[in-house]
Amino acid sequence: MTNKRSTYMGKLRNHLAFGAGINAGIVLGYTSLIIVTARSISGNNYEILNWGKEFYGEGITRNSPDFQEVLKAILARYLKGVPRVRIWCTIQSKGVETRFMVLPDMPAKHLSKAVFWSFKKEVELGHGEVVFDFDVTGTRLLQDKKEIEVLACSAPVKDLSDIKELFRRTGWPLTGITVTSFAFQNLFRTGFSGEGSQNIGTLFIGTDWSRIDIFSKGSLILSRDIKTGTRSMTEVLDEHVMAEPEPDDGISMDSYLESEEGQVSDQEKDTEGQGNVSKGPVIISDNLIEGIHEGSPEQIEQMFNLVLPAVDRLIRQIERTFEHFSMTMKGQKVERLYFTGPLCAFVPLMTYTRGQLGIPVMTINPFEKIETLSPKSARETSAQDEFVPATGLALSETEHTLNFNFTYKDKEKKHKNRLLTQVLGVAIILVSVLGFVSHERLLHKQNIIDGEILVMSHELSLRDAQYGQAGIIDFSDHIRLNKKQERIQGQTHTGAAVLAEVSLLTPQDIKLSSFLYEETNGDLKHRSLFIQGIVLNVNRKILDDYSESLRTSRLVHSLVLTHVGEKELDGKKVIYFESTMELYD
Repeated sequence: MTNKRSTYMGKLRNHLAFGAGINAGIVLGYTSLIIVTARSISGNNYEILNWGKEFYGEGITRNSPDFQEVLKAILARYLKGVPRVRIWCTIQSKGVETRFMVLPDMPAKHLSKAVFWSFKKEVELGHGEVVFDFDVTGTRLLQDKKEIEVLACSAPVKDLSDIKELFRRTGWPLTGITVTSFAFQNLFRTGFSGEGSQNIGTLFIGTDWSRIDIFSKGSLILSRDIKTGTRSMTEVLDEHVMAEPEPDDGISMDSYLESEEGQVSDQEKDTEGQGNVSKGPVIISDNLIEGIHEGSPEQIEQMFNLVLPAVDRLIRQIERTFEHFSMTMKGQKVERLYFTGPLCAFVPLMTYTRGQLGIPVMTINPFEKIETLSPKSARETSAQDEFVPATGLALSETEHTLNFNFTYKDKEKKHKNRLLTQVLGVAIILVSVLGFVSHERLLHKQNIIDGEILVMSHELSLRDAQYGQAGIIDFSDHIRLNKKQERIQGQTHTGAAVLAEVSLLTPQDIKLSSFLYEETNGDLKHRSLFIQGIVLNVNRKILDDYSESLRTSRLVHSLVLTHVGEKELDGKKVIYFESTMELYD
């Protein structure tokens, strides 16, 4: 199931997204994957560009030896030619531990250690076995004391390493790795879904278990697994499936549903001496999912009545989870519940749950803001739900998405580097400004001296007869010597002026790592500047434009790129370069 929209408008919009780049959210299933691409329009506004469901092929699963090549081909089909693509993927939530914690207010430099040790008290963290990260979700006041709300989590290193290595081998390295709960968090934090509700719950009903997540103001607060899923409901159908009653059993489905213990009621009826035949609808499948999609409304209602005991157990667990959330959050209530998973199309289940909980119960439509839908199946609730996690991933940003591939340690390191760069930049600017001012003052003084020499030369020409030629020559030599000394003093500040010029011409995409200013030949007439740096994006045009800007400087006589190459820095490819500039005398 592939969206053909990308052939025309999707590809056009992809190429128009110059600066923001494209996010690709990918959910790897056992036999197929879901992919959604999106770009940020402004702030938290995102536009869905492309989406699709791709099957790996007959006999191929995630564990197949050929899976890497299949994944590589699928990614190339969707992402080849897309500028600045950032790929986000999920890992299984099995093995991922999350805890919501409230800590006293403290300086930021102490927070990470406090969160780590508080989390370790509740969760076993084997050395080198898990990756730990946390997200500050907000603050609150308790008796005039400020508290910090934090969601901490850990994930198995092996799961993260496996998925990173898989994508690395395809040539499409991952930008982010997270879990499905944080993909839903993106939907609420960006306002893509859940508008108008402060506290939102999501319910995923899987095969063997279900998961309840509760989000407050767009942040995940509580996550709980429940050992009730579609399998437990299907087992009920296995026990009661009826293609047609035996001629002498005397039980109708209607009478079974209406009697308290499923005993035979007086609604039995003989038909043409053949025994009793059921008056009610017949279950068409002992598989709940197949029955929902293939059955008539009457048959679906019949299946719901049979699985009602399992549904009631599930709803009781939901109510307990909501009560725990209310106690944790000072009496706040969950205002809306979203169904996700294969039972999204089970209308009687949603209707019943809505009545039991007393709040709106609905599904998320990731295509709601797209006027033209393709394929047509994307209009169906079950098809829409398949794309919800991948859509949430496509809205990911390191600033608002917990990323096991870029944890709090990486963020702290990046913050320190940014501060160091800012301090260094300010220092360079101050030195450059001082050098430039000094240079300009010396030039101004030199101009005054030149003017005075011109006046004096004129006076000397008038008084040549009075002083004599030899006297005038001696006096002129004395003046030239003074002039040369003044010029030498001015040239000593040329290096600072050159550094100021280079700093002003250096764009944000280029980081300079070293400067070397040299003066040779003793007469100070030959000066050169050697610089080294990197281009953060693997884009040679940025380096060429930068070199051209330097050549046009009024201080640069010529420029030569002596070395250009690519290398890897912090997991990203960059362009490394060295350049030598000859400066004007």
